[in-house]
Amino acid sequence: AYLDELVRTVSAVPGVATVGLTDALPLGDNYGWRRWSARAKGQPEDTARRMGPLVRMVDAGYFATMGTPLRSGIGFTSADVPGSEPVTIINEPLAEALWPGEDPIGRMMLAGGTERRVIGVVGSVRYFSLDRDVEREMYFPIGHSGGYDSMDLVVRGSIAPTSGLIASVRAALQRADPDLPVANFRTMEEL
Repeated sequence: AYLDELVRTVSAVPGVATVGLTDALPLGDNYGWRRWSARAKGQPEDTARRMGPLVRMVDAGYFATMGTPLRSGIGFTSADVPGSEPVTIINEPLAEALWPGEDPIGRMMLAGGTERRVIGVVGSVRYFSLDRDVEREMYFPIGHSGGYDSMDLVVRGSIAPTSGLIASVRAALQRADPDLPVANFRTMEEL
């Protein structure tokens, strides 16, 4: 509820086009260390150890805000909450590794000890550096998880960040929670 309120608050700022949340910002300070075993349902367990995709927790607005293309299927929604069906969105390299030449949408995979339905496939993101090959990735909806050490709020503006957008977002966040640290704003170009 707290994170949803922050997203609603920032979404209402003039000049904000879309807002999302992630636990691991590409090229940021908290990227790349978490990998889980993953395999298509029915594949042998040794396949899971070879897959080892990166794991990201994101909300329904993340992909649009970051400009990550949805190649097939659907994205996360506000209905992805505790108790709903465990779902995942995977990137193209993981889809090809698990189901070569086949459509992964609707297929079941085992990841992190849980059976999850693949609902979408997204384009790849370079999380570690621009000169490193893309990795296999799987995304889970933030709403399915309980606690977070930290979250990054991502904002896509319809105006330039230097035109006062950052100051407006910062002010909105301070109104929503005066104790929230809001000093570290960076553009993806800066990263």
